[in-house]
Amino acid sequence: MTEWTREQVEERLCEAADVMKRLPDVRVPGYFNTWPNFPLEFADLVGQDPPPLRRPRPSPDAISRMEETLGWLAWLEPEDARLVWMRAERTR
Repeated sequence: MTEWTREQVEERLCEAADVMKRLPDVRVPGYFNTWPNFPLEFADLVGQDPPPLRRPRPSPDAISRMEETLGWLAWLEPEDARLVWMRAERTR
């Protein structure tokens, strides 16, 4: 059995919070758009904000580690688990 240090646990929790942020948004199935994509010209794009940059999706290994780490929170009281998760997300 591996001995965990406080720093390793903190690093794993921070990684899990980061993976949760990078997962794709949940979409309701069944809704779609039937309009065709129109080619845009330069004049159509003037004055628009550029689309937000997204970080790459997490690897399958990172998702597996996140799922394991989320199980650790079940060992804590709900208030403590919420506090630990907020700390992992670096929320004040």
